[in-house]
Amino acid sequence: MPRRRRRAVPGATTHFSDPATRRKLVAEQPRLPLSYYEQDIPVPAGWDDHPCSYLLFGPPYEEVAADARARGWRVAHLPGEHLHQTIDPVGTTRLLLELTVGADRPPGGLTSADR
Repeated sequence: MPRRRRRAVPGATTHFSDPATRRKLVAEQPRLPLSYYEQDIPVPAGWDDHPCSYLLFGPPYEEVAADARARGWRVAHLPGEHLHQTIDPVGTTRLLLELTVGADRPPGGLTSADR
């Protein structure tokens, strides 16, 4: 009996150049079926009426950052790629703390385009 192949999303860790980091992330990464990402998640009305922030890593997420700015959220930019927090955990943590703690002032990591 032939085995049926499950449609799954390829791992998001294929672009890491550091082999040790890549091995660790791949080992911890669940393999989820494509249907997991295709489902609609109900979002309650007013979910975004609280102070929010967005940390932008790179170009694929600029549209999401623009949406965050349009909502009045604070947006910081730490140049990087998807899963950049695994490459620069200290820089990522610093900016997340600035975004979280200093809600009354812009975080130091903002670029001129984000101010």
